[in-house]
Amino acid sequence: MAFGSDDGKVYALRTDGNLAWSYQTDGWVSSSPAASVAGDVYVCSYDGGLYAFDVNGGLKWRFDAGSQIFATPAVGPDGGIHFGTLGGTLFKVSPDGSEAWRFKADGAIFGSCSVDGDGYVRFGTIGHTFYRLSPSGELTSSYVSGGSTPVYYVSSPLLDVNSSTYVGTLGRCVYCLNDICSRITMRYEMEKTQLGSNGSGIYGSIVLDSTGRLYVPCMNGQLYCLESRYGLPVVSNADRNALSRELAPQSSVYEDVAAKLRTPRPMAIALQAEIGLGPEGSGTLLDEAMKMAGYSYGALAIDPSPVARDPYRLILVDYLLTQEPAQGPAVLRQLSDEFEFDCSTLQAKILKASSMADVNVEPVSFSHTFGDKPLEEAIRAVYQRHGVALTFDQEAKLATINQTIGRNIQEAMGLLLLAMDEAMRLRDEAFAGLSASERQDIFYDTMDPNFISNTSPLFSMFAVYNKVDRAKIVRGAALVASVIDSLLGAGRSGPGWVVAAGAEDRTKVPSVSGDVVFSFETPIGSLILGGDGETTYRTDFEPTPESVPTLIVDLGGDDNYYSYLPQDFRDNICAQVTIDISGNDTYRTSHDNAQGSGNLGVGFCIDLSGNDYYKAGHYSQGAGWGGVGVLCDYSGNDQYYADTCCQGAGFMGVGLLLDRGGDDSYSADEHAQAFGYICGAGVLNDTSGDDLYFAGGEYEHQYEPPRTTSMSQGYGFGVRLHYVGDPHASGGVGLLIDSAGDDTFISDFFGTAGAYWFGLGMLMNRSGNDTYLSRQYSIASGIHLAVGLLVDDDGDDMYVCRSLSEGCAHDDSVGILVDNAGDDVYLAQDFSQGASSPRSFSALVDNGGNDMYWAMKGRLNQGEGRYDNARKTSFSLLLDAGGRDFYQLMGADNSRWTQTIYGVGIDSEFGDTGLH
Repeated sequence: MAFGSDDGKVYALRTDGNLAWSYQTDGWVSSSPAASVAGDVYVCSYDGGLYAFDVNGGLKWRFDAGSQIFATPAVGPDGGIHFGTLGGTLFKVSPDGSEAWRFKADGAIFGSCSVDGDGYVRFGTIGHTFYRLSPSGELTSSYVSGGSTPVYYVSSPLLDVNSSTYVGTLGRCVYCLNDICSRITMRYEMEKTQLGSNGSGIYGSIVLDSTGRLYVPCMNGQLYCLESRYGLPVVSNADRNALSRELAPQSSVYEDVAAKLRTPRPMAIALQAEIGLGPEGSGTLLDEAMKMAGYSYGALAIDPSPVARDPYRLILVDYLLTQEPAQGPAVLRQLSDEFEFDCSTLQAKILKASSMADVNVEPVSFSHTFGDKPLEEAIRAVYQRHGVALTFDQEAKLATINQTIGRNIQEAMGLLLLAMDEAMRLRDEAFAGLSASERQDIFYDTMDPNFISNTSPLFSMFAVYNKVDRAKIVRGAALVASVIDSLLGAGRSGPGWVVAAGAEDRTKVPSVSGDVVFSFETPIGSLILGGDGETTYRTDFEPTPESVPTLIVDLGGDDNYYSYLPQDFRDNICAQVTIDISGNDTYRTSHDNAQGSGNLGVGFCIDLSGNDYYKAGHYSQGAGWGGVGVLCDYSGNDQYYADTCCQGAGFMGVGLLLDRGGDDSYSADEHAQAFGYICGAGVLNDTSGDDLYFAGGEYEHQYEPPRTTSMSQGYGFGVRLHYVGDPHASGGVGLLIDSAGDDTFISDFFGTAGAYWFGLGMLMNRSGNDTYLSRQYSIASGIHLAVGLLVDDDGDDMYVCRSLSEGCAHDDSVGILVDNAGDDVYLAQDFSQGASSPRSFSALVDNGGNDMYWAMKGRLNQGEGRYDNARKTSFSLLLDAGGRDFYQLMGADNSRWTQTIYGVGIDSEFGDTGLH
């Protein structure tokens, strides 16, 4: 047995307790030793040294970390020794004592790290960040806590069999992080004590037993036992039996238990269990509503059999419409969590969105080994592949590259250029099955701004698109994304490759306002490197394919982008990448196909910092129209303006708009802000800030002018048949995720988590006091064989509409609105708040808070379902659990009601609704 001491010595004892050997270091040895498979002993000391001893106590080597060490070293599967320092650096040292790698964190590393069987390293700091590193020391993902107060991760991370990580903090909390350490899945906060804010801090190691219980030692002298899944204190059988005896004499369980559920959380849990309220069919309000109506879960499924199946029907839509409608909120949460948290790279997000549209592509990577002249080699390779010769002037210009640009930026631009060229090759392969006339049609007719509304050529065009191998286009986008991910650093907010470039590159880049450091025309467009000053980029008035800016890297300054990809060149050029490092930039054009336009190809627009302004025409700002388009803005208060088919819109492809911070505003005319058309997926993900979403105001609704259509903000849309036998096409998937901030969503007809004709529209709002304003067919509304889902997790929210909204389903559809917390207000005129027409399923579910429900009397509202004797009934629900609630129309606080035999409302102060 070996151990350290505050006297600076390392001691080893024999099995009989006698001293075997000791060694004097120059600092405290406050951590435990670690051992290798061969029996070597590793010890960290406050003197900044990592010591290695053989089994007899002989010093094999000492590694100097240059800063004090408190943590216990962790030995990885390859024998490497990992430890952190108070200087904020995590080291990996090889068994021979040499440094393998080091990683600089955001604060002092006080606690130990953990290394899993694959060599991945997890650790936290006396700061805000918990990290996960690859076996080679690269950041794979991290969790950053909010607020200004440091978290103080000091206990050793504990991994379970699912690779979830449990860790304690001096801030009195136990966290469970997901397998890649990108988000919190469980949190429990200890009670404060008279010892101060850290008196209940967690310093020691956490233990997990085989039953899933956590044992947490606390600095207040208490040992806590928690359920690892939910982070709740374990309630003993004795406490449960005592509560049962207390409840036995009560004449009315429902009325008396309601008051008791206001007691502390563990007692409330016991009481709920006592009266049979629990998960999945064991007493939820949903179960009770089904019994009241005599309905079964299987009967909720929609039967689309009167409509012939078309070749564009998506699996996800089919599942939620025809198999498990009640799983809608759970599926929305899973998709949102996977997209935002588990998919930490651009490539992963593209592939996840593509899978929603039934195009499944495995992750890919792109690499190339360069010689002494990386960018020149890349340019020559592109010219050679396209069979074009360089001119004399171009040869002379290539000779100057090494005097103008440093190697790191050369490699970055060279990799991007080669990946874009490979994406173009894959695009050409994807279209190889088309005839010359079909290729002509698809490259020119589809880009008509009236494409969606002009129904006459639609179905022949859909048939042509269905011949395209969309997986190859997605693969090309994934290749380009893999290069961007590697350059920016996966999961990081800044350009790692520019930082790595250092002074060598920067001193070679002139900071002259309006000047361009380097530009070069290639067969796939022009590549441009901009300096630190203000630079303007534009497409020529009479451009050629070679002159169109397709690869732009700008190192700083308040820049102006007036560039776009002319429609005539779609057959020649299909890949565009813009990366802007910093500055308050303006992206403005009246043309279409700009700012992350992946129409009939791939397009990326990446802006890493600054308050930016975006204005474009149709098919822009993260539009994938027969391709993959991505607009990603990492920070700043940004403004987005565009016409239609934009801001995260996909048709036979994927469109993503990703905004990672700031108070932003989004404005579009129609088909925008997470819009999914035929075989398409559109995603808009805004991670924080008080945001404004506006859609509509331009294209009049045919039945109620001058009101307009929106079809935006998480909207799935298909082309409906009006008579049996007519051609039709199932819709796509729209997913809008807003993670934080007090947000406002404004739409007119058709919008905000709505869907039409086998489409799926979804909106996930995680927190903030939010406002939803719409006219009709909106706010969780499925219309004509479609599914609309909205989940709002937290905040005091307001929902305002006229009709067919707020958890509404019409004509063989599904509409579910779930609000999980806060004091909320629901205002509607008619046909809303958990209402449905024949053969549909609708629900408005509120899981907590003091809420108000207002609706016009005598209209279809608040849990009312119409029925159709000729075919099938509807089932409509309004479920409210917790809080004191006011109903202007049908319901009442703590009551149950029915409207027609297939409409049910339940308001209860306790229990679980069964839908979250």
